[in-house]
Amino acid sequence: MRTRLATIVTAAAAAVALPVLSLAITAPAVADNEGQVCTELDSGKIDTHGDPESVTFTAPAGKTIVSYCVKAGSIHHGDGPVYVTLAEPMTTLVIRHPSGKAVSHYSVAYADDETPTEDPDPTEDPDPTEDPDPTEDPDPTEDPEGPFDWNWEYPDPTCDALTVAYPADLPSGQANDVNIRLETNQGQVTLNYHNNDGTWSGTTGFTYSQHVNWPVGVTEYTVTWVQVGGSNFHWQGDVSCRIDSDGDVTTLDVPRAVTEIEGWRTGTVTISRGSAPTADMVVVDQRGLQTLTLQRLVQGSWQSVKSVATNAAGGARVTFPRHPSRGRYTYRLAVAGSESVTGDASGGFTVRVR
Repeated sequence: MRTRLATIVTAAAAAVALPVLSLAITAPAVADNEGQVCTELDSGKIDTHGDPESVTFTAPAGKTIVSYCVKAGSIHHGDGPVYVTLAEPMTTLVIRHPSGKAVSHYSVAYADDETPTEDPDPTEDPDPTEDPDPTEDPDPTEDPEGPFDWNWEYPDPTCDALTVAYPADLPSGQANDVNIRLETNQGQVTLNYHNNDGTWSGTTGFTYSQHVNWPVGVTEYTVTWVQVGGSNFHWQGDVSCRIDSDGDVTTLDVPRAVTEIEGWRTGTVTISRGSAPTADMVVVDQRGLQTLTLQRLVQGSWQSVKSVATNAAGGARVTFPRHPSRGRYTYRLAVAGSESVTGDASGGFTVRVR
């Protein structure tokens, strides 16, 4: 399960600069549509089908993606059009709405592909096994420009990227570095992003798979720790992810969050006719936009009994129906998989009615 912890440690400055691959999100006014619809850009407005949590877009041959717009819902609820500018162009991109809600439509802008023929030398990156030295960062408590909340927080990382909304009044010189630690099937790696030309501002995204130190052949990984320059807040947790490769090296293998149902009881309980088993408490991690469902085994097939609501932390109280007849009834909880999450199913819980 993911957790969020704060520490009074300042973010570090990296010893060596790396190429920066990031997203800068801005929301300019769009006078002709009152902010309700994305402008067409180069691709035209593209409507989605089936309420996807994310969409994967590939630029036409000879082009790269330089910016896009994505919309989930109403601007009045904070999920209207969001305009994103890429600091580094990309040929394939996973597009999500910052609200986490389903993408309703999007549009993309292109530029000519000017990809360099040689990759940067990855040996110039600092040793990923060593944490940056927090003592090298300026002491934020001594900033002469006035009071500032140095404990500002950013959202949890996802399986694709970390997105940071930098405060507009962040003192200068504080937003140079971001460090993201992952435990992968290829070993531990710390991705350091250093802005060699200035500081980041606005809303910026850091895509793991585009980093020069992203290990080749990763199929499973967990994001465990994040340090963002300019904030005392450090994120710690375990965002577990999986990549199911299609074997085509020319396409982007999109990672999916690993769904987990925790706390569900198994085994057998005996009850009297006309009664119901006691309720169960569970936690569902990383279900995305998918529904938690209570299912019953009927003639060898799992059938839906009802949907189960979860709170913001993934917690749910599962109640069972009354059983007027003798017999054995087996239940489980399930979350369907999607383009963004793996889904999960619990073991069986059997109710014996006497």
